[in-house]
Amino acid sequence: MRRFRRGLATLLCISMTGAMFPVPVSAEGIVSAHDITAESAGQLALFDAETGVTYLAYNEESKEMEEKTCNSVKEVTSADTIWGTTDQENWYVAKGDITIENRVTVQGTVHLILADNCKLEIAKENGDSYVGGIAVSGTDGLFIHAQSEGDTQGKLICKNTGGGCATIGGESENVNGAITIDGGNITSEAYYNGAGIGGAESASDGTSGKITINGGTINATGNGHGAGIGGGGYAGEITVTITGGEINATGSYLGAGIGGGSYGKGNATVNITGGEINAIGKGDGAAIGSGYLCGDGIVGIVTISGGKINATGNYGAGIGSGKDTRGEVTISGGEINATGNYGAGIGGGEGATAFGSGITITGGVIKAASNMGSGIGPGKCNNFVGKPTLTIENSPFIFASSSDGMKKGIYKQDDSDSWTNIISMDGSDGRIYGNVTTAMDFEITGGQTLSVPEGTTLTVGEGKTITNKGTIKVAGEMDSASADEVTGNQPKYRLLTNGKLDGVTEEETTIWSDKIYYFAYKDRAVIYADPETYENKGLIGWSVNGANVPIQRTSPLAFTMPANVVAAIAEYGDKAPTPDLNGKVKVGAETIEISGIEGMVNYGKLEFVTDSSGGSWESESNGIFTGLTPDTEYTIHVRYAGKGSYAASDAAEITVKTKKWADITEAEKVDGLTATYGQSLNEVDLPEGWTWKDSSVKLNSLGTADYEARFAPADADEVDYSKVKGYVVEDDTVYLDTSLEVTVTQAEPVVRWAKEKDTYIYTGRAVEAGELPNLSVTLKNDESYSGTFTYFYREKKDSGEAGDFITGLPKEPGVYEVKAAVSASGNYTAAESDVMTLYIQYLENTPNAVTTDRNGSEYTEWFPARFDIEAPENYSISDKAEGTYSDSFTYRAVSKEEQQEITYYLKNDAGQIAKKTLTAKIDQTAPDWNGANIGINIKKHWWNFLLEAYDSVIFKGDSLDVKVKANDSQSGVVRYGYYVSSGDKLITIEELDERAGVGFFTKVPVTGNGEAEKLTTLFADATSTGQLVYVYAEDAMGNRSSYICSNGVIFDNEKPTLHILSEEEKVTVTDISAKIWVQCTEQGDYYYSCRKAGEPAPASIDDFADKTADVSKDADTEVDTWEAKDGVVTGKILSSEYAQQLEITGLTSNTDYVLYMVAADEAGNASDVAALNFRTVKTVPYIETAPKLVGEYGQSLADMRVDDTDAKVVDRKGSETTVSGNWSVKEEEKASIPEIETTETYTLVFTPTGENADRYETASCEVIPEVAKKTVTVVIADKEKVYEQNNPEFTWDFAAGSGLVAGDSNADLGITLDSVAEADSPGGKYAIIGSCNSKKYDVNFTGNGADGTSGVLTITQAANEFTAVLSCAGYTYGKNKKPAPAISAKYGTVLYRYAHIGADGSIPADAVYTDTIPVNAGTYAVKAYVEETSSYAALESDPVTFVIAKADAPVITGEEQSYVYAAGSEGETSAVEIAEKLPADKGDAVYSCDTADTEGILSEAEVDGNGKLTFQVNAVDDSKIGKTATIKVKAVMQNYEDAEYTLTVQITDKKSVELQNGCSVAVEGDSTLTYGQKLSSLNLTEAVFVEAGTNTVVEGTLVWSEPEKMPAVGTIQADWVFRPARNRVYKEMTGTIAITVVKAPNVPTSTPSSTPTSTPSSTPVSTSSSTPTIAPSSTPASTPSSAPTIAPSSTPAGTPSSTPTIAPSSTPAGTPSSTPSSTPASTPSSTPESTSDILKKGAKFTAADGAVYKVISTRKSNPTVMYYAAEKNAKGKVRVPATVKYNGVTYKVVSIRAKAFANRRKLQKVIIGKNVTSIGRKAFYNCRKLKKVIIKTTKLTKKRVGSAAFKKTAKNIVFKLPAKNYKAYKKVLKKKGVSRKAVYKKNKK
Repeated sequence: MRRFRRGLATLLCISMTGAMFPVPVSAEGIVSAHDITAESAGQLALFDAETGVTYLAYNEESKEMEEKTCNSVKEVTSADTIWGTTDQENWYVAKGDITIENRVTVQGTVHLILADNCKLEIAKENGDSYVGGIAVSGTDGLFIHAQSEGDTQGKLICKNTGGGCATIGGESENVNGAITIDGGNITSEAYYNGAGIGGAESASDGTSGKITINGGTINATGNGHGAGIGGGGYAGEITVTITGGEINATGSYLGAGIGGGSYGKGNATVNITGGEINAIGKGDGAAIGSGYLCGDGIVGIVTISGGKINATGNYGAGIGSGKDTRGEVTISGGEINATGNYGAGIGGGEGATAFGSGITITGGVIKAASNMGSGIGPGKCNNFVGKPTLTIENSPFIFASSSDGMKKGIYKQDDSDSWTNIISMDGSDGRIYGNVTTAMDFEITGGQTLSVPEGTTLTVGEGKTITNKGTIKVAGEMDSASADEVTGNQPKYRLLTNGKLDGVTEEETTIWSDKIYYFAYKDRAVIYADPETYENKGLIGWSVNGANVPIQRTSPLAFTMPANVVAAIAEYGDKAPTPDLNGKVKVGAETIEISGIEGMVNYGKLEFVTDSSGGSWESESNGIFTGLTPDTEYTIHVRYAGKGSYAASDAAEITVKTKKWADITEAEKVDGLTATYGQSLNEVDLPEGWTWKDSSVKLNSLGTADYEARFAPADADEVDYSKVKGYVVEDDTVYLDTSLEVTVTQAEPVVRWAKEKDTYIYTGRAVEAGELPNLSVTLKNDESYSGTFTYFYREKKDSGEAGDFITGLPKEPGVYEVKAAVSASGNYTAAESDVMTLYIQYLENTPNAVTTDRNGSEYTEWFPARFDIEAPENYSISDKAEGTYSDSFTYRAVSKEEQQEITYYLKNDAGQIAKKTLTAKIDQTAPDWNGANIGINIKKHWWNFLLEAYDSVIFKGDSLDVKVKANDSQSGVVRYGYYVSSGDKLITIEELDERAGVGFFTKVPVTGNGEAEKLTTLFADATSTGQLVYVYAEDAMGNRSSYICSNGVIFDNEKPTLHILSEEEKVTVTDISAKIWVQCTEQGDYYYSCRKAGEPAPASIDDFADKTADVSKDADTEVDTWEAKDGVVTGKILSSEYAQQLEITGLTSNTDYVLYMVAADEAGNASDVAALNFRTVKTVPYIETAPKLVGEYGQSLADMRVDDTDAKVVDRKGSETTVSGNWSVKEEEKASIPEIETTETYTLVFTPTGENADRYETASCEVIPEVAKKTVTVVIADKEKVYEQNNPEFTWDFAAGSGLVAGDSNADLGITLDSVAEADSPGGKYAIIGSCNSKKYDVNFTGNGADGTSGVLTITQAANEFTAVLSCAGYTYGKNKKPAPAISAKYGTVLYRYAHIGADGSIPADAVYTDTIPVNAGTYAVKAYVEETSSYAALESDPVTFVIAKADAPVITGEEQSYVYAAGSEGETSAVEIAEKLPADKGDAVYSCDTADTEGILSEAEVDGNGKLTFQVNAVDDSKIGKTATIKVKAVMQNYEDAEYTLTVQITDKKSVELQNGCSVAVEGDSTLTYGQKLSSLNLTEAVFVEAGTNTVVEGTLVWSEPEKMPAVGTIQADWVFRPARNRVYKEMTGTIAITVVKAPNVPTSTPSSTPTSTPSSTPVSTSSSTPTIAPSSTPASTPSSAPTIAPSSTPAGTPSSTPTIAPSSTPAGTPSSTPSSTPASTPSSTPESTSDILKKGAKFTAADGAVYKVISTRKSNPTVMYYAAEKNAKGKVRVPATVKYNGVTYKVVSIRAKAFANRRKLQKVIIGKNVTSIGRKAFYNCRKLKKVIIKTTKLTKKRVGSAAFKKTAKNIVFKLPAKNYKAYKKVLKKKGVSRKAVYKKNKK
């Protein structure tokens, strides 16, 4: 059975085989769903697996991956090396990490699912080689699926070095099976002539291996002659198809990266429609195409229509053919970068022939380059023959280059002049063909020239770059206006009339050149100096056509070109030095003063830049800034303006913060000061800032008193205390004088020891106070102490722990802490001393005690368990510290331990006690008898225990020495005791102790040589029984061992007597053996030899055995021993009292023998030789396997055959010696005729033959004959019938020469004939099958059937007819309705065909009928028909008609749209999708529209064929407000009656605007004017205006209604107006603000308290109309037109001559004593978060990430900011946060300002926070590398995203959008400048 067709949804992954059950098979061999019956389904072979495994599979129609489920799948294990079953669909899943250390073979069709994150490795490393990979051959197939795409997809790693095999694919010399990869991360490395994926070496000619890759990440490497992906070396045709995936393919040195192997025998075809591909041809093979030196007529055929491809060849082409091979390339799409070295980029490899049939390029973006070959065309070719065909059509973009060798970017053709959009670099010279718009980045290298011929245009495509390091010659035109950047010697631009730049088409463009850059904007141009400064030079002016032009005071320094063509030169001079501000800045609460700066005479006046000046430099002579806000940070830049040849200096910058007003009104009190008796005031701690006026005052009276003190606040540099009562402010000094209360209490005495530690010798009693060091008590005012002390102590432990102190002094030895205490009295409290460390120690350096043994000798190394210890001279001794002391004491061992430490105490005459120790090794263990060669030793025998039962040992000889050795590892053995007893009775331990005590034991001292000591000698004539030796051992400390003894020692020197019993009953003889009885007088060994009669007889034991031990020669041998000679049999004599039987084997039948025998006793004494004669008998053969008696039914035994094929006869049972002979039936039974299946037995006789036949008797056996059935042959007759008739009777007859046994009949054959055909079986030929049921006969059936064993039953076709008339009723259209024709036929299933006819119901003769069932309204004809089969004839009826009427017309609700009269639709076209308002099942529709417009409101109203209504609304005057126009659209539908849609367009008034909730209009800073100042002197804060009733932001300008007005003195309401930018849509909004106008003083109201410290060094050149007052650095108001926006509180009367002309607005509360010496060193590191720290509306600040934010709402509960501008050099990832924290206040970030990120070209990723509600116009404009935007906010709408917000971002930009806003946002972004190639994804969260 062939494999299943993929995609049968009903079968899923069920595996089946045709051998298991019969199922019908179609002509194609495909099993369909209805083919599997209930019975057969139960036989399906399901794998053991979990159900529901998902996988991705490629859909050929949708061209996308689809998720599917396999419900029966086997999990791969490391033991699975055979996957699948032949001709079956097999499913496997790999999970986790699996390693298969062998090559896997695929059988049938195998689907492998790589589960997510799995790793399946099929490879085993063997040194430098691998065994592994997957074999897919012939008709087998492999599909590889993943469960997901990306990093989680499962991995498959295959490596193989097997000869010629593909790692994944074919076996050597076999074509690979089909391989399809839909997913997975796959690595496949080949090592010998096979492909990484695909074909094997020498795969068959003419065959086709197919590889299809639809997805996944593939890394494939070929080796030897094989391709990375494709064919092996010397292989046949290969086809590779790639539709998707990420593919890295590297060919072998001779094979292609993707395509054919070397020496190919068939075409290598590669089809690429998609995917990202990186292909490398390392040597002679192409990167994509054919391998090296393929056969004649063999080509590499490459077709590319899509994908992103990078192909790198060497001697082969990048894309095309390998070296010395032909190829064909067709490219219609894709992004291609193809590179060759000696081969072409696209075309041929290196070689001497033309490139194949040619190259065709009709589409794509292509870059092709080669070093020695053509970019596009042939490779390097020394003897080029012919010209390759090159066809280029449809203007694909091509950049082709050849740097050396052929120097042909494109190998030119005759039609090259018709090319367009092509660049060809021929070596160093290149040109464009036709007009070119670049579609990729490329570089003109140094030394190269690119020509743009006259009549052509080179346009740099949007987002593309030409890097020019060579030369571009432009004879035609070059347009780079839309490019990111053109570097190098770009075309020069000319300045034309009105300063407009030629060639500039964009609204704004910047073009760089060497030193100057231009900024073009519509009809004017500004020229900037670049750089403004260099090498300490600065711009001092411009020279324009010889005229000096002043420098505009803007940054960068520039001027506007005049309205004609001019030349401009920037002039530079030395920069003035930077002003020194050190010590020149004074800060007040509301003022900052910069004074004392010299150098203005030489370097020009001082200029200042403040935040309030908007970045413009302002001139100011005195540097005083007033009217400032307390506790606010200000930044001031100061420079010399420049004078003469000096350019302006670099700016000095200083940031200062004004002071805060003190938050107290009077001085705070200080309470709770305390001191102790006798202290001075300088010892009384005061709060920070306080000091005593006289700190030396003594406090000698208990109680409370007042003392003079001064307070100097530490924050005087930040806080102004001039308004606080009691504070004195003098210059930079601030202080407060007052008195403070101090309470004096008792003092604490100081008690100290004279020593920190002391030592005391232990005496057994407590330490007394008089024995301690002296104590001292220190009091105040030189007073003395006369009281007593109380003592306390505690033990100081080694662990560092300390317990509680207890009263008294210590006694025992140890380390103690001791302290003393005194009681309270008078002016003093109670007190304790410091802690003194007291050591109580034992007496040291005393002599040791003396130890002696019982002989008076002193013990040295070993001690007994009890001994005396004596005191040395002048000491007494005790075993206890507080025990009784005397001259000595007796020590007794306290344990069984060997080493013991003995503690004793010595006392001298002074009562001092020493603690001593003695370490003694005490021997309490007796010697032992453990170990090898320990104990009693006689000859080689050792005994080391006391026998429990008597035993003896025999020796041969006259005497024996007895030795002994014992163990003692302590004091050592010093003597042995022994005792010898006779007889076989043992002595008890008690008896031994008794005999040892009365001197029976002989003591032998140890000589000390370490060997066994000799005790005594035993003699042979001492006793006839046995001698036992008893021994003990004793050590130096008197410890005695246990007793041991030897066995009884017996001497034997007599020979034994041997008898062979010759009585007839004692000898038994067979054909090969004999059993004989023998008897010996002693136990020992026997030796015998059985010899044939007449052979020499042995004389003594020396003829039987060799002596191996001889007592007379070897002193260590206790007896003589013998070893049998070769051929002599030996054994044990078991008894000296009884005879024993011996069996002699291995004899020959019918032969005479003599048995010779000798015996040796245990001492080695030998007997005389004994002998016996006997004869063996003949052998009866053993029938191990009987033969068979075989015949046929009817034969006699004589006629039957004896089958001895498996018969076996041996000389005896169990023998392997076979006996030859003849078989015959017993004569008396030959005439017998056995029955079939008889059970009667018959006799077969075996007669031996051959040379040894005389040694054997005849043999016989009983067998049951095997009687087979008789075979006959019959012929089955053929029959015929008509469909649905009953079967005829079936017949047969005997074949010629065949018949029955006489007496039998046909019934004995049991023949039955039958057929599978039934009455209703379809027409055709069926087999008539015979069967036989006979016990006597086998029947062979023959006939005319296809198999030759059956007859033929033919069923012919029956006539057919309709049994009813066709009818079909009409109905009204409904979505789910269908026609229901009715008719019936005699045979077969009735089917219907339909035709659409005219509405009149007439049926044309040529009406076309189809099987498609009509669903749309209309008139139709229907025919019935029955298809012809082999069983019955075909039928077709006449047609009948029916009508599907249209349904009722759908109701379409009309709509209204409103437009502002002055704007209309603003030139834009409005649209309404009418088709979307109609039913989806409307069928075909035709639309028309009618307009009712009497007021001229509408224009261009029309509806297209798709139902899209478009129109424009004209801008009209206000007289049309309230007027309307209507558009009616009529839809004529196929399935519904006609419907009509009405749109009413109404003209309205302009829309109102209002302030956004939480916003207000206010004056920036102080809202006070001095009389005479204009309203324009006050800046309005920025406010947010919205469309009334909505939150749609309206952009516009907020200004004073009358900015030039000078208000009168007092509080007035000043009018402001908001003018919308879209003034045709929105109305202006007005309002008022209360401001205060104060009088302008003529003279100062009071005289300053002191004269200024210095007089201005020069008279100012001019007097400013107002003095700058500076705004906070974080809150710039706006850019002033020329002068600072804040005026001083008064106007100077004139130029100061010596005294200041400006008076303060009020008199200070006090006269400062001095000027602050310096500016605060730093700003406080943090400010507590509170609502009072919220910045003013409009204020800007810079956050930690470098971004600038602007405050737009100051509501305490919800302050908000705008993301104002990104950091200038922002790159990589930038986040617009949900909130930002500044100075402790958290602000919500609710909007992104217009152009906030514009031109940040290094920006790559942006995250937009969840609180953003609007994105301004061009917010991300020209961010070319912005590739990813994550939007978390859900509050954006179409109106809240500005135009071009994302214009000119990356083409493939990815947007991740909130799931619930996905569709709406996607629609919005597409209209805001986003590239059409943008990708949209949903956020996971």
